[in-house]
Amino acid sequence: MWDWLYCWTPALLGWFALAAAIDSSSGGAAFSWVAGLCILASLILSVLNLLQFVRTGQSWGKKRMGVLVISNTGQRMSGGGLLWRCISPCVLAMVPLVGLATYFDSLFIFSQSRRCLHDHLASSQVVDFDSYAEPGPEGTGLNPSEIGFSRFG
Repeated sequence: MWDWLYCWTPALLGWFALAAAIDSSSGGAAFSWVAGLCILASLILSVLNLLQFVRTGQSWGKKRMGVLVISNTGQRMSGGGLLWRCISPCVLAMVPLVGLATYFDSLFIFSQSRRCLHDHLASSQVVDFDSYAEPGPEGTGLNPSEIGFSRFG
C-alpha cells in the first residue's frame, strides 16, 4: 500500500486536473499540462521505486515497513528474481483463466507459510529486516524459518 501511495498519488492528482480541464470551458490547456506532468511524475517515481527494489530487495514501502525480500534459501535475491517477483502477477493476469489466480494472490498470505502466490512463484519471502543476517562463506546466518516478523505481531 505504501508503494502505491508513494508512486501513484501524483497520477491521482493528475487525473483530478484532467477532469477539471474537461469540465472547464477556459484554461483547459493548463490543466491538461498539469495532468500530463503529474502522470509523468508517477511513472518516473514507479521506475525509480522498481530500480530501488531490484537493487536492494526493498522498495520504498518495504523500507518504511522494515521488511526485506529474500530467497527461500535465506540469501539475497538477484535483480532478475526480484523483477520476476514484481511482474509475475501481471503475467498471470494476462493469461486467460490462469489470470483468475491474481484474485487469490493476496489470500495466500493467510497460509501457514505467510507467503503470497507471487512469492511462491518467485521462490521468495518477505522477512523482518532487523532479523535478517546475510549468510557467510561457511553458510552461517539465520535459517529463513527462524527469521521473525516482529513488526507484524
